[in-house]
Amino acid sequence: MMDGIAALAFPDTCGSEEHRISVCQDDAIHRVWLLFSGIRSIGKWSLESGADNHHRIHGLPRMNRLHRWYCRSSRWKTTLETEILPWSLGGIELGNDVLEIGPGPGLTTDWLRHRCRSLTCLELDQNLAVSLERRTAALGVRVHCGSATAMPYDDCTFSDVVSFTMLHHVPSVVWQDQLFDEVHRVLKPGGTFVGVDSLGSWQMKLFHVRDTLILVDPVGLPGRLEAIGFADVSIETRNSRFRFVAHRPL
Repeated sequence: MMDGIAALAFPDTCGSEEHRISVCQDDAIHRVWLLFSGIRSIGKWSLESGADNHHRIHGLPRMNRLHRWYCRSSRWKTTLETEILPWSLGGIELGNDVLEIGPGPGLTTDWLRHRCRSLTCLELDQNLAVSLERRTAALGVRVHCGSATAMPYDDCTFSDVVSFTMLHHVPSVVWQDQLFDEVHRVLKPGGTFVGVDSLGSWQMKLFHVRDTLILVDPVGLPGRLEAIGFADVSIETRNSRFRFVAHRPL
């Protein structure tokens, strides 16, 4: 690497050789070969941050640099702690074993851990999972790296599963339904699935340029959850967000 630029680890493949990029630290810039129409010899070079490259290589839902920065910002932390999270869990009494799916950098985890006896977090991105585990290990929070569409937990493990502003990052409706099915599986009978997500707007689309954005329709969500086996599903909208509560029957 020279001056923050990643060198090619292997020759490039316009025609016969293969394009590969060495892994950089942090947000160093990569030159990346972008294919057109699936034809290996037709494409262009582009610049990509280290975090962009990590998400692309590992097939993770993509987040642009503005989005990653904002999800760690003090402004977002304040919005979460004073508006979104209290509203999301209003009237909900969490049980003994809570699972948070998709905590990202863990701003939601910091707030949530004071409000439940035992907290487990499942994060798809390995870098985020490792960082969160290191930061919260001494606080009793268990952090695992894995997909919420194939959870590494036994049936009927958790009293509650929570999801805060992450469902729109699940890259298809099919995978969202698989996530819902997994939540139902790991919940104890009588357990609660509760969370919040964003409504569609031009601001959301602008904020998610070159980013994963598969919005959940709150009107259709009860039917999707009930088809899996949830009951007593409720939806409430406020400003640019909606919250949902669903229960696994006894």
